[in-house]
Amino acid sequence: MSDGERELRRELGLRSSTLLTAGAMIGTGIFVAPIATAKATPSAGWMLLVWALGGALSLLGALSFAEAGAAMPETGGLAVYLRRAFGRWAAFAFGWAMVAVLVPSSVAFFAQVAFWHLRDAGVLTSAAWPSVFIAALVAANVGGLRSGARLQNALTVAKVFGVLALAALGLSRLGVHAQHTNSSSPSTAGLTTFAAAMVPALWAYDGWIDVTSVAGEVRDPQRTIPRAIVGGTLAVTAIYLLATLGLLSAFGHDGLRALGERDTVFSSGPWSTGPLRVALASLVAIASLGGGAVGLMSGARVVFAVARDGLLFASLAKVSSAGVPANALIVCGLIALGYVHSPLAKLGEVFVLGAWPFYALGAAAVVRLRVRDELWSNAVVGEHFRTPWFPLPQAVFAAVSVAIVVGYALREPKNTALSLGAIAAGALVYPLVRRRANTLK
Repeated sequence: MSDGERELRRELGLRSSTLLTAGAMIGTGIFVAPIATAKATPSAGWMLLVWALGGALSLLGALSFAEAGAAMPETGGLAVYLRRAFGRWAAFAFGWAMVAVLVPSSVAFFAQVAFWHLRDAGVLTSAAWPSVFIAALVAANVGGLRSGARLQNALTVAKVFGVLALAALGLSRLGVHAQHTNSSSPSTAGLTTFAAAMVPALWAYDGWIDVTSVAGEVRDPQRTIPRAIVGGTLAVTAIYLLATLGLLSAFGHDGLRALGERDTVFSSGPWSTGPLRVALASLVAIASLGGGAVGLMSGARVVFAVARDGLLFASLAKVSSAGVPANALIVCGLIALGYVHSPLAKLGEVFVLGAWPFYALGAAAVVRLRVRDELWSNAVVGEHFRTPWFPLPQAVFAAVSVAIVVGYALREPKNTALSLGAIAAGALVYPLVRRRANTLK
């Protein structure tokens, strides 16, 4: 192990659990996704149900992976479970998806959301700013874990405060729009409509799995990881339901449906003018950058871990003198620049379409490892967290996840084709990586 890798493990050991459990889930999805969920639901009640179901599905995911994170506390998380259950090809596929789609698309979307809010508030107007934001996030992380952690800790506070402020301001108008919360039903029904409402909500909830990505550096993982992943998901679900109720109180269901895809919740409504609009929009922009910082920091480390195992290009496994996987960070940032200037308007959905099939496969991997009695084979002896009602949470989580992706694919084939097509392109790369790995043996 190089000096850089030792520094990486030491720094992550000090910060990873606090950093990821506090900041990974609460991002900007709650500021933009309610518009999409409102458009896809017939009433305020159905919209709240979608957000509750999104939290419930995320909780099933948390229960599905909490035991694996505790039993196999290794950097890489899901990639580790896939490799042990299904082989090297599965770990490669996830690592390739992370570097080609998941990390870049999420970072690009966070940068876009930050710009949209500042633009609507009249603070920034140049379309070049999303690229500037991405470059700043990469530079902060490449500069070292201390600078990246300082940035993330500051932005995490802004994210939490922003969501709570949104909920409080909206709830202060509780009942104002109660008579305007029943809209006509969407024109289509069934699985595709349900998926159209759920996918934006799942983008907002995503992050519950991030703590497993750096599980190898978490102290006392047998206790810390289950508490962090399950407790954090429950807390965020409650906060998001409050925020959704606040938005419905401020706008009404019809008011949210009337907003455009790239509008913000500060484009109209009770806070659309004056200093309050600028302050709130700036707060959301800062929260967006916080989400991008978490996604880049944790995602690059998954790419690093997969490359370190010989399943991606060796250059992505390099650790700089500052103790960070600089090459992985830079490559993810460069690809994010391509996404941020793409014609796609729904990068959050592109991320969900690419990530959730792997989440479903990961749940199956956990079941396979547990059934074969391999889950705890190398674990530290002590108190072990066991998934309640095993394997029901994994089975339900995997089945519902696949159904949502299929339903959304039928409704939005363009975004689906880009996300899954970019991941499928990894089949052309895998023989090269495998040949190099065999050469190095």
